[in-house]
Amino acid sequence: MDNATFKPFKISISPSALSERAIERTPYGWRETEVSSFESIRKIAVSFPYSSSFFRKEKDLGMVERKGEIVRDTQRNERNVLGMAPLAIFDVDSGLSVKEACEILDKKNLEYMMLTTRSHGTEKAAGMDRFRIFLPLKFDKIEKYNYEGISLPENTKLRNLNIKELKYLQSEIARELEILDDVDPSPLYDMARKYVPSPSDALTIIKNTGNRFDITNAGRAALKRVESDIKENARKKKIAHDARIKFTSYEAMKECSYKQYVDIGALCSLDLAEVMMHYESEEEETRYYTEGTYTYVHNKTHKYSIIFNESSGEYVYHDFKGTGKGNIITYMKEYLQEDSLFKIARQLKDDFSKELIGVHLIKTNPAYYLEPLRKKLEDNTTKPLEKLKKDYLKEMDIKDIIFNKDFTKCTVVENKGWKNTFKLDSGISETIKTLLKENLNIKKNEVELAVGDEELSNNSIKYK
Repeated sequence: MDNATFKPFKISISPSALSERAIERTPYGWRETEVSSFESIRKIAVSFPYSSSFFRKEKDLGMVERKGEIVRDTQRNERNVLGMAPLAIFDVDSGLSVKEACEILDKKNLEYMMLTTRSHGTEKAAGMDRFRIFLPLKFDKIEKYNYEGISLPENTKLRNLNIKELKYLQSEIARELEILDDVDPSPLYDMARKYVPSPSDALTIIKNTGNRFDITNAGRAALKRVESDIKENARKKKIAHDARIKFTSYEAMKECSYKQYVDIGALCSLDLAEVMMHYESEEEETRYYTEGTYTYVHNKTHKYSIIFNESSGEYVYHDFKGTGKGNIITYMKEYLQEDSLFKIARQLKDDFSKELIGVHLIKTNPAYYLEPLRKKLEDNTTKPLEKLKKDYLKEMDIKDIIFNKDFTKCTVVENKGWKNTFKLDSGISETIKTLLKENLNIKKNEVELAVGDEELSNNSIKYK
């Protein structure tokens, strides 16, 4: 072992997780501790659950609803990840030997530690090597990183992008080292990953060369994958929207008797693997990984394979450990034991409030408000527009209805002040606009309202 100076950094440990159940879940007691040598990392790795991610302190955890109660979000999940240490940890379990892994890293003169795991050389592992690689990282050339790692921003949009980037960073590091096919894919894409301790007598190999892996190239590759994902997700959402546009057209909404409706296209375009990971990991330890076009969510109870169906515009799954198959609606109905789409959409909205900013699963039904207005305007022969509107607002039990200047949007103001704005398709837009102007010509008490934009805007059904 070389005697080069080891640059200290922090990692996370959970020393309070002593029972098998606590080790499996480890939702409590995470704290950061400084490591000043590979030997100090080894002592931790044979004693406590540990992670290269940092987690929120219990007092800073958000509140969530579970089983009808509002409780602290104490689960070890991505919502509670604060950042990542300058340390990649790889679980090797696909046939690469300790010796071969050492040769790969030694060729690059990198500093690292290898530590065998509980299943090393066992019958379960078919006698093969099972070990972890601890690879300190160098962030010096990338502005948003430093020697302590990266802290995730609180801004939700930036945070979600950075989380994705960090997920890909670890897999790109493995790819650059040419060990990607030998590494367990699940931890690579799980920013809340924890590792259980190795045996106290685990085989340990340490090379302290002082040369840490430079993430510049891997970071650029990870960013490109994030950018590619953004484009691909937009494409899939467009497919989902187009596949179900007939169900959300104005003509279809006229048949709906509710103020709001669930946008099935938006619902089915949600990443089903992310949804499953959220719910499945609350019940038991769950793995998440991708192979080709398939994504897998795998635990002791289920093994879901998920793929995007281009023809139907939705993510679909098959459970290899059961008979379950379907889409996100099928899964949520089964998981929540709930048939109401509205309740399912509200549950997803509550559980993924930060991730779904700008995505509206429940939308206003424009026909609910505009069809009664259209009928009143068509049937009116005596009332001035101002009186007509007062009757309409009273019957609809709302405070106001406002159109923008070009009649492409409408805002409904509820009596409690809640506002909802929705787009108008060209057909109903022109119809309402024409009827409003026609109703301005109706005489009452020998007063005639002139037709024109100014008069229209002064007679209650307002321009913004």
